Amino acid sequence: MAPAPRTHTESDPLDDLKIMLKHFKRSRRFTTIRDFEKFIQLSHSALELPNRDLRSKAVTILSEREDGAREIVRYIADMVGYTLSPFVDLNFGQHIAPFLKLLVHDIFTKTCVEKNLIYLMTAVYGDGERGDKFLDRIVGMLEEEIRDINTDDEVRSAQGHCFLISQVFHNLVRRNSDAAAHKELAQHHARLITIANDIRRTRSPTIGHIDIILSETAAYLFPTIATGGDKRGSPSHLRLRNRQFNQLEIVLDFPGQLSRSGPRHDNDSDILKEIRILPTKNEILSSRPEYLPINDHSAPHFLEGAARLIDIHFRLLREDMVGPMRTAVKVILDQTKSSNSFSNALSQFESRRDPVFSSTRLFFKVSVNRISFDRLRGLIFHLRFQQPNRNQRLSSRQRVDYWKSTRSLGKDSLLCLVSKSHGLHCFLTVVDKDEKRLGKDAHWCEINVSFVDGDTSAQEALLRLFSEKAMSEDSMMFVEFSGVLLIAYQSILQTLQDRFSSPYLPFSSILCPTPAERQTYDFSRKVVAVPPPLYATSPGFSYDLSPIRKNPGSPEPLLLSPDASSNDTDLALRLEAESTLDGGQCTGLIAALTQELALIQGMCLFLG
Repeated sequence: MAPAPRTHTESDPLDDLKIMLKHFKRSRRFTTIRDFEKFIQLSHSALELPNRDLRSKAVTILSEREDGAREIVRYIADMVGYTLSPFVDLNFGQHIAPFLKLLVHDIFTKTCVEKNLIYLMTAVYGDGERGDKFLDRIVGMLEEEIRDINTDDEVRSAQGHCFLISQVFHNLVRRNSDAAAHKELAQHHARLITIANDIRRTRSPTIGHIDIILSETAAYLFPTIATGGDKRGSPSHLRLRNRQFNQLEIVLDFPGQLSRSGPRHDNDSDILKEIRILPTKNEILSSRPEYLPINDHSAPHFLEGAARLIDIHFRLLREDMVGPMRTAVKVILDQTKSSNSFSNALSQFESRRDPVFSSTRLFFKVSVNRISFDRLRGLIFHLRFQQPNRNQRLSSRQRVDYWKSTRSLGKDSLLCLVSKSHGLHCFLTVVDKDEKRLGKDAHWCEINVSFVDGDTSAQEALLRLFSEKAMSEDSMMFVEFSGVLLIAYQSILQTLQDRFSSPYLPFSSILCPTPAERQTYDFSRKVVAVPPPLYATSPGFSYDLSPIRKNPGSPEPLLLSPDASSNDTDLALRLEAESTLDGGQCTGLIAALTQELALIQGMCLFLG
């Protein structure tokens, strides 16, 4: 049977968009509102093409060409803001919402190419007046919309529209440095807060997102300046840093129950012991950004002292490991939304090595071949998966040699099993690597894995697949994170969790003091006074340095008082003259002996 004729090719939206841009370049206007609707429709279609190269071309056309769609975006913002023909009679849901969705499309806001978003936001913002008029019109339209809403569906629709405006507003303020100088923008911010409060009658995640993004926008619109007597004598760089952290405190969303919008997911907690080291399924799927503290004593935090230091290091170290995993799995799920075939949807990433997958390897068509039990590891799952394409044309010996030479799928390698059809997102480790089982067949490989996080629901799902004799499907795959050595991360993170239960740290009053323990900084000496060790505080105590004298037979003692200062130049020169040490060593020795704790040339010396 002959294949059905193609009525619409993949490049049609791009071609139509290019034609439309040529017409606009000549006339510099839309004659009817239908032209505006067609531009929005073609733009969205181009940005959602399945081919990555074509999507990249669409991004270029829409944002980077000065004589292209960016000029249309500027024109639309002007016409909407000044209520000029043909933009007089607009409907928010039919016209404004699609345009706002285009401005904050994921391809602009969730990629590393920030300049594309900046170009669009600059086009809407102009010199500030264009952005003000545009926001005034669309916020006014939303205010009209919410006056007559009654049903829950209408409330949810209004919440979605409010979130869209808030997103665009946030990016306009953030991407244009002079936004804080426009008082009109502050009025729009207040209007959006009022709208958010009016549509709060039906609680939803959208309301939480609106609150967060408006709080973040406030940090750019209303910069705060730290004042107070204790700040006047501080150096200028410290005043600037404190002012920045005061702004951060406005928008900071703490973890777990401390969050203004509640926990982000089932693995979000302010108590380290409750956090699973590997991410859960809900954590991977969560759209809210993770809480990451700043390792600076001036930055806001919900803990103090040793507990604060342990919490900071745990969360930052865990993010080093978990962040790339979470991103990779999210991209996989996003790229396969409209397809159940993992291998077809993700083949482009394998061939071009997308930066998201730079330290990962993808394996497709996974099935459970056999199950066994080990008294140390528990259940062992023998997985079958597709031989990588590059290996299928090799001989059996060449494939075995390949698996011997590559570090891929080595013992204890970390894997993430992903299945859309069965709702699986779980982590496994390789039990052992058998190169013969990996390379003997031209089309299939076998590997033994075990669960690393005790996910009983995922184990039950794999047991069910095995009992049903499910064949290899292209809707189940696993990702290998070759850059993650789980054993190293896991032991350190578990130790930090154990220490958090009893957060004791030697010299914590100096290394990580609580507000009550912090000592006054001496700006003239540029030091914080650290007392000598307890044994050196006895009356009449002095250090006998005779063993390091140049002339050991000298009858005169060489003594050092615990009250001496390492900044005493005369003392350091006298010690250098009478000892075998050089100048730097003498200064270090004085600092080490006269303080309970001293940091010298990168080494931490604890005395007492």
